[in-house]
Parts: sequence; C-alpha cells; structure tokens
Amino acid sequence: MMGGMTSQDSHDFQVEIDPTTPVTQGGETFVLHRDGTRRTLRIHDYDEVYAVPGLYEHVVQERLGCTSPRTLASSLAGRVAAAGGAVGDVRCLDVGAGNGVSGESLRDAGLRPVVGLDISPVAAEAVARDRPGLYAEFVTAALGDVATPELVARHRLDALVSAGALTGGHIEPDVLVRTWGAFAPGDWLAFTCPEQHADGARALFDEHTDFELDDRFEHRRLTDGTAVWYRVLVGRRR
Repeated sequence: MMGGMTSQDSHDFQVEIDPTTPVTQGGETFVLHRDGTRRTLRIHDYDEVYAVPGLYEHVVQERLGCTSPRTLASSLAGRVAAAGGAVGDVRCLDVGAGNGVSGESLRDAGLRPVVGLDISPVAAEAVARDRPGLYAEFVTAALGDVATPELVARHRLDALVSAGALTGGHIEPDVLVRTWGAFAPGDWLAFTCPEQHADGARALFDEHTDFELDDRFEHRRLTDGTAVWYRVLVGRRR
C-alpha cells in the first residue's frame, strides 16, 4: 500500500511513509509510531528496524513490495529442478541473511537454509525471536572474517545464496567471490543485485561459474513509488 501512507493492521505500531519526496535507495525514511513515541527511521538502519518485531516485513515486504527473497528462492529451485536435482537436498549458505526473510523464502521454495550469516547481532536476535529453528546455525560476522571452507564442510553446504545484499554498502562482490571458492564443482550460486552492478558482479564470477539464468525483475518500489530494478543470477561452479 503506497496510498494513505499510514498503516497499522495487526501490529503494535503505525508507519507513515511520505510518497511525495523524491529519494534514492539507501536514503529512504519512514515515521514509526509505537508505545506513544514518534521516531523517524531510515529503512537501511537495519538494527533499529529489526529490533521491532514485524517492522521490516511490514515496511519492506508489504508496503514497498520487495520481491528479491522470493525471486531468488524460486529461481534457484527452478534451475535445480530443471537440472534433475532434488530441490529438498540443496543445503544453502544464506549470506546477508538479515532477520531471516530470505531464509524463509528458501524454505518455502523447498530448499534448505542450513546456515545464515549476517554481520549484525540484532539480525541474529531477530531470527531467534521471529523464526526460531529456521537455520541450523546463524553466524554473526563479516563474511570476509569467516572460515568458509570449514563451515561449508561441516554443514555439507552446496549452495551459496545472497538476496539483495550485494553492493550498496552491504557485501562487496569480490568478498562473495572468495567465499564461492570454498564450494565444489557442481555447487549452486544464486544472488540478486542492482541491475547497474550486475554485469560487473557477474564478470567476477565468470571464470569459475556457468550461469544458467540471468533475469531482470522489479526488486521493490522506493518510498516515492519509483521502481527499483535488480537482476537475479543462478549458476553452477565449474
């Protein structure tokens, strides 16, 4: 819902979004009314947003129509099935997992979100609070600081996924490329990223990846109603 701009539904908060002010992704704000207080938050102030149960889902998924988690999950599941693989056997490392929306989409598509990883302790707390048991393990660390080969071996991971976390100050593609090096030939890679960065990101992976899908899709709307276009890429390690 972009009109009306005040919404409560069944939540213990109200949210106001101003659709009249032009914005760029990363600079968007909204007003949160909760417990008698009024606060202006940036959508990308993830720790502040994750701390309120249901707030991220309400603003980003419901109000702004974010589709990246579902698009990534359905695209990966579709390619696995097309290759004759068992979707339910694919064990995913979900990078930039946030509060578990992406992992939930993987699970709903029949995949196995085995390990979630995010730099934010508040994200880990939100997963434990809102989606207990979603992941076998949740790692709170910067991706570049993780002993990925050990993690991949211990959990028998065979898919590296990242929904909407590449670039934009989240995870840089070259770090994800190094992580991809811990996976074996035939393993799966799936990520979404802004279309203006997708060619550059893809080029970094090309040497060791056979891409099977590269589609453009509407990631979500900005608070002013502008469409944000991303690409979803799915491939396998050579």
